[in-house]
Amino acid sequence: EVSGAMFNQTGDQVLSWGGYDGTRLWSVLEGLLLRQMDYASDTRATFNQAEDQVISYSVDGIIMIYNIAYDYDCDPSLLISQLIVSTRKRINEDSGTLEEVSVAEWQEINQKYQEEARAHLENCKYPHQNIWAKHYPQQAQRIRSNVDW
Repeated sequence: EVSGAMFNQTGDQVLSWGGYDGTRLWSVLEGLLLRQMDYASDTRATFNQAEDQVISYSVDGIIMIYNIAYDYDCDPSLLISQLIVSTRKRINEDSGTLEEVSVAEWQEINQKYQEEARAHLENCKYPHQNIWAKHYPQQAQRIRSNVDW
């Protein structure tokens, strides 16, 4: 049961709320559920001004804030490369510990990451949530001049 819904400013996402469905974030372009919020008896919800958070509140007085800024169509392998480039560390899958990446390996990963991140931004459905674009705004503007950065 849905008791209300609203579009975001660009019209590519819809926030719905109400009843046992809770608060949900939908992709208008794909008709897919992007995010199910945790609290089920929400009676109303809205985006914050930057549209990177959702606030919901219910009749029983509970207020919840959800961070929703996420590049939903980004390949998970690109996110892993992004973490390695940002930290120069990777998780050893056998031990679960962090280990340092050599400078030579980091340079190789960084070069590949930069190429893949640029390519992703060209067709990214969520450019305002694209982390690479936030770190390289001038390059992002050249790649996606049609986006209001």
